[in-house]
Amino acid sequence: TKTAACSGVPKWTTAHLPDAYKLFFPRYFCPLLRSMHAARAPWASIHVEDVQAIFDAFEMEEVAEIGGVWMDLGQYRLNDSHTKLAKAAIVRVTELFDQDEFLGDDLVGRAERIRAYVEHAITEVGVGKDKSAPMHWQRWGDGTHKTGFLQTDLILATFSIHLQETECTLPDDSAMPLRDHPRPVAKLIISAQAVQRALGFFSTGEFVAPKQKNRKDDFSANNYGDYQERNEKGKLKSKNRATKWVKTLTNWTPATWERVVANAAAWLPDTAQSKSVSAATTPAASEAESASDSDSDGSFIIQSDDEAFDDLGIGADAYDSMGVGDAVDEGTGEHPSGYAAV
Repeated sequence: TKTAACSGVPKWTTAHLPDAYKLFFPRYFCPLLRSMHAARAPWASIHVEDVQAIFDAFEMEEVAEIGGVWMDLGQYRLNDSHTKLAKAAIVRVTELFDQDEFLGDDLVGRAERIRAYVEHAITEVGVGKDKSAPMHWQRWGDGTHKTGFLQTDLILATFSIHLQETECTLPDDSAMPLRDHPRPVAKLIISAQAVQRALGFFSTGEFVAPKQKNRKDDFSANNYGDYQERNEKGKLKSKNRATKWVKTLTNWTPATWERVVANAAAWLPDTAQSKSVSAATTPAASEAESASDSDSDGSFIIQSDDEAFDDLGIGADAYDSMGVGDAVDEGTGEHPSGYAAV
């Protein structure tokens, strides 16, 4: 049994790793695994081939086995990363609502301002392929000239946790460079989901903490990953809750990915910003792309106006200067802290 293999405990711990690799695990294995996993389908489980690829790159004699110490510990660390994204999103949303625009002596008025903001931010608009919410866009405008899909400050500040756990952590002498890995499509999507979840905890105008014993509050694949349900004819149909935007992100230009990574890195501590690189912008295809190609419900491509301008060599900033902005702050269209308005 696994308990017997784990020296009498119900699950593996780092104490079960070979002594020669106890430092290798956090310094090299975890950042590389997180980077590789970010290119898988959102909420995918750990893959044997990813773990074995790390072993092979470092010429290790270890063998990746389902249920083994490396696979299980790796999955634990991937789960930890999702938890960190969820916590970071709550922190960032809380910081947003602590800004002057929402503060004031009138507590009832403050709660109403927050409630109205959240309702506006998470309410999806449009139908079919055009359906999205203001919180998904850096500049929502009137909903017809949207720019910066999944590039809001809240989303990128949350996504920066992934950079901190990969680019900022992996030593420069790694036998497997991060530039060999595809784009971190999954982690950006999961970051957006974390932000939407965090905003939902403020839907009444006041923070309502998630209940630890309520599985519906968990930030998990069960609640945020793709799932299947039977239609009226009894046929199973996939619901692309997590992968519906994979094609959109996979089709982004290298320039867009470079901008996303750079803007996310700006939220890192100063000591980490210099270590962060744009290795995640390589044009290699990922499993996430193939996962979205299945016959399922809700998979579509969103092309924002700034993507169209990328093709012309015009950045999103230039497009914003054309007068497309948000009405939250009539002067700047931004929140006082620098969080982009939605």
